[in-house]
Amino acid sequence: MKRWYVLIVIMLAITTLLPLLVSGLFTFGKEWLYPELLPKEFTLESWWAIFSPRYNLGVSVFNSLLVAILVALFTTGLAFPIVFVVKRYPISDHILVASFFMPPLAVTFGLFRFFLRIGLTGTYVGLILVHILIALPFSIYVLKGSIQSDVLTMGDQSRAMGIGWINRVMHVYMPMMMPSLMYTMTMVFFLSWHQYVPNVVIAGGRIPTITTQFISFVYSGNFPLAGAVAWVFLVPLLGVAFVHRWYFRWVPWLV
Repeated sequence: MKRWYVLIVIMLAITTLLPLLVSGLFTFGKEWLYPELLPKEFTLESWWAIFSPRYNLGVSVFNSLLVAILVALFTTGLAFPIVFVVKRYPISDHILVASFFMPPLAVTFGLFRFFLRIGLTGTYVGLILVHILIALPFSIYVLKGSIQSDVLTMGDQSRAMGIGWINRVMHVYMPMMMPSLMYTMTMVFFLSWHQYVPNVVIAGGRIPTITTQFISFVYSGNFPLAGAVAWVFLVPLLGVAFVHRWYFRWVPWLV
């Protein structure tokens, strides 16, 4: 058993770290041609280039962060009341799973013509709405599994004592479900941050994001810049993961 565990850990480490290593070599390497094992020269030109005004990477990162944060907040906020209705009036899990696995491509192209008519293409509002519709079934499915019977029981008891719905939400439901809400917001942030098709179709090139810029570098054959953007792409994810881990490690002890 221990040997299998070590083997699995080694395989996961290789499949995770090896692509990052190759990406880093592309970023710092220059004139890395076949069949050379390593680049002939190492330089920082790619990093200076992506942070130059020519490529305007800061705007793309800001747009991606803004959209991902707002989508995480609004999607979790919408899923929070919906999940109580789903819990009290049971809906088949097959429906939620089917909607969760709905391809983002189908959702995006299904809404494109409608958004085009009402003028939401190429706008932040349209882009955020598409991301919310893609992430909402996932949020409902995750939160549904976190609502235990004691949450509903405490809510019913507080309502029987005459406590209003605002106080029930603020002082009963949210404290009991805060870990699940934090987890859902984190996962929705990751989901929105990785989106590419909605950013291309709905934004129409008017709102540059880090994913669209990365793909443009890849298809233009500029692998050093693509590798640098890939590493920049990881920074917010690591930051959000660190905050998520800090919350679950320290906040329960502070409350």
